[in-house]
Amino acid sequence: MAIPADSNGNTKENEKRSKYKDLEIEVNRTYRARTKIVPVVNGALGTIKKGLYQNLQLLPSHLSAIELQKITLMSTTHNTFKSAGVNRFDLLLRSVLTRVLPPNN
Repeated sequence: MAIPADSNGNTKENEKRSKYKDLEIEVNRTYRARTKIVPVVNGALGTIKKGLYQNLQLLPSHLSAIELQKITLMSTTHNTFKSAGVNRFDLLLRSVLTRVLPPNN
């Protein structure tokens, strides 16, 4: 999974595919298992790349695009506040996100 700046999504996806291609080939040879590289790239501000929904369906986890956006926004906000020297924003952030995006059941 990668969280690049919104404009670098295609570059990051291609980077991930080429980075893990050797591993894919090695697993195919060693275990005679069919493998596929599934890049999950979400922009730093929560933008969704074309094909993300299809890629998420290929994964064994049940992660939804909305949950991925929540994780991304929390991480981006955390890094922004941390670089600004603000502590204990996580409780505030969670309360705001809970009001904006209700939890999935």
